[in-house]
Amino acid sequence: MRDAWKRLCGRQHHHRSLAPGRRADLKQLNSAFDKAAIVELNPIGEKFDPHRHQAMTTIASDKPPNTVVHVLQKGYRLHERVLRPALVTVAKAPNS
Repeated sequence: MRDAWKRLCGRQHHHRSLAPGRRADLKQLNSAFDKAAIVELNPIGEKFDPHRHQAMTTIASDKPPNTVVHVLQKGYRLHERVLRPALVTVAKAPNS
C-alpha cells in the first residue's frame, strides 16, 4: 500500500486539488510505519538472502555472483520478521 501511495503522489493528475490530501495520507502512513517499527527493504548491492528477498531473474553483471543488482519492488520487515520480501534481480556467475 505504501508503494502505491508513493507512486500516486509522484504522478501528475488532472485533479491537482487532491494532491495535498494524498501527500497528507502518505505522511500519516509513513508515521504509522515508523511507530510500528516497519522497515523498508531496499537491498541493492547486498548479498542475496532468500529469507528477505525473492529473486525474479538473474542477469550477467560485473558485480559478484548472488549480489542484488536491481530491486523491482521494495520489501518490508517488522523487527526481524519479513512482511513482504523484496522482489529483486540477482547477478549470476559469468559462465552460467
